[in-house]
Amino acid sequence: MQLRPYESKDLPPIQAVFLAAVEGSDVYTPPQRAAWAAGVAGLHRIEKETAFVVEHEGKILGFGGRWAEEIDFLFVHPDYWGQGIGSAIFMAMTQQCRPYVAYVSLQAHQFFLAQGFEVRSKETVVRQGVALERFVMVRQPKKDLP
Repeated sequence: MQLRPYESKDLPPIQAVFLAAVEGSDVYTPPQRAAWAAGVAGLHRIEKETAFVVEHEGKILGFGGRWAEEIDFLFVHPDYWGQGIGSAIFMAMTQQCRPYVAYVSLQAHQFFLAQGFEVRSKETVVRQGVALERFVMVRQPKKDLP
C-alpha cells in the first residue's frame, strides 16, 4: 500500500470510495445513506485542500482532506476498514498542521475518539430533506499528539 498526496486524476476513484463507505455504513437508515451519498458532488473541493490517498495496485482504498485546522474528509472503502488506512491518512494530514475540529459521522465517531478527539456537541444536519446526526468533535492541542 502506498500513501501519497491527492492528485486531480483521483477525483473519480475517491467518489467511488465515498459512495462505498456511505453504503457500507450500518448506522444510518437507507434514506439517510441516500441523502448522505448526494454529498459526492461536493468532493471536488478536495482540490483546494491538503489531501492524501492510500492506493494499492492502482486502486484507491481511502482518502482524506483538510483545510486549516479542520478535517473535511476521511473515508476508507468498507472492504478495508480496520486495516490502519484511516489512521495512516489521518497521520499524514496532521504532519504539518494539527486539525482540531472535525464534523464526524456516527460511523466514524469511534475512530476520532481513538485519535484524541472529544465530542463538543451532537447535531442534526438536513440533506435532501433527510435528517442526519453527526458529532462536532475537537482535539485540544497537546505536545504528545501528532
